[in-house]
Amino acid sequence: MRVAYSGLIYRKLLRLSSDSMNKISPGKITNLLSNDASQIELVLQFINNLWIAPLEIIIVIIIFWQFVKYIAFIAVGYTLLLLFIQLGFGRVFLHLRGKIMQVTDERIKMMSETIQSMSIVKMYCWESAFAKKILSVRSESERDNRLMSICPTDLFTQLYGTKGEALPEPAKVPTKGLGLQCNLKRATWKK
Repeated sequence: MRVAYSGLIYRKLLRLSSDSMNKISPGKITNLLSNDASQIELVLQFINNLWIAPLEIIIVIIIFWQFVKYIAFIAVGYTLLLLFIQLGFGRVFLHLRGKIMQVTDERIKMMSETIQSMSIVKMYCWESAFAKKILSVRSESERDNRLMSICPTDLFTQLYGTKGEALPEPAKVPTKGLGLQCNLKRATWKK
């Protein structure tokens, strides 16, 4: 899917006039080809969860109700609480992702302009000034990337690492089943 998306962008770029091409920064094109293509691919992988997840939730609640009756409400309530907490953190992550995209675009644009005008930079001995500017943008980008990688791991470890101890034994299975499509690759589950 990523290849098809990249091909569409490439064909569109070939059809643009030179005036339109001058308005688009190379960093924006790079973001479209790398980051946005992977995001679209990720969305397409999980798009079926929009209808499968509610169906699974209903089936699990019905099965759970048959075995433990009212404990099912505790499991559903706990899962809904986790859902709202995750939605709040999701907004924070979305804000951070947008900031990372802007900083990356700025850094790529700055690098492209510096490389294109390298002879002028060398002639006036501006290397150290440009290096400092690029390194400051890069350090900001690295800081945001570190936040993006630490926060979800921390959140999922706290939420799902304690789930086993917080609920009675019969409630463990449905609450794990009703995890509502969290990022299980980063979650740490205690058995």
